Amino acid sequence: MPLRDRRILVTGATGFIGSHVARACVREGATVACTIREGTDPWRLLEALPAVARYNVNLEDQAAVTDMVESFRPHIIMHLAARINRTRDLGLHETQHAANVRSTLYLVRAALKCPDLTRFVYTGTIEEYGRGEVPFKEIQREEPITPYSLTKHEGARLVLYASGEQGLPGVVLRPSLTYGPLQSDRMFIPDFIRCALTTKVFDMSPGDQTRDFLHVDDAARAYCMAAAAEGINGEIFNIATGIEMKLKHVAERLRAEFDNDIIVNYGARPCNPQVETMRCFMDISKARERLGWEPKIDLATGLKQTVRWYRDHASIYEHIWN
Repeated sequence: MPLRDRRILVTGATGFIGSHVARACVREGATVACTIREGTDPWRLLEALPAVARYNVNLEDQAAVTDMVESFRPHIIMHLAARINRTRDLGLHETQHAANVRSTLYLVRAALKCPDLTRFVYTGTIEEYGRGEVPFKEIQREEPITPYSLTKHEGARLVLYASGEQGLPGVVLRPSLTYGPLQSDRMFIPDFIRCALTTKVFDMSPGDQTRDFLHVDDAARAYCMAAAAEGINGEIFNIATGIEMKLKHVAERLRAEFDNDIIVNYGARPCNPQVETMRCFMDISKARERLGWEPKIDLATGLKQTVRWYRDHASIYEHIWN
């Protein structure tokens, strides 16, 4: 295994994707350290906590970040920490910038001084493409539409600059909409499942928007492969399925998993095509060719597995719906 005995630092490890990446690295035989901000409940990491080192670090503190990197001396940094707020209010830019750009800058500075570092994996987002032409390709110009996507794009460009000009072995992964176990209900699929398990009623838009849904296990595998791949410094990779799905079709698949025992009110929530991104999916040919990665879990299988997990665990993990 290429990650065995490698020291891997995972930021944002208490988050949805980050927790799956941290566990995947442990399974690969790596020595894993996770950043856990003071006051954060690491409930998603409970199974892996005995196998990981923990740093209670504010990533917006340069001295603390530097001390952590000097102490752990990582071979690989997986940077997934971010503040996510998709509200389209420019007033949010300052706090989003501090969390998503300044913290990246501080981590990059520390990484450049780390003699053992072989890879810095930065987490971008499909939202950087905004309402651009689909399928989204890494070579097209980005069109961020929220302070969140704008600051994530700023962070990505910072990593690419440091790779080209400072020698940082950095790469950028742009995951599509990721789903699976341990996700909170702020996203479409777990919100539907929550309603199916509780109220039996789900209100949504007409559902004509298209999205590219990726299972979190496929996403975690992409991080591990990007961490080990050679000759990819300074590159961006779309991590997705490349399949365009209308939300109403996903809702029908989910409804079938509950034997149609849920009322779906299409159109109960507004959708403004002038504001909302109506078509959103990625070209993943570059990841196939350069990383040797492609998704293995199709949507039907992934939804069935995800619904089963929530049915089995919703009463155990009280944090899921918060």
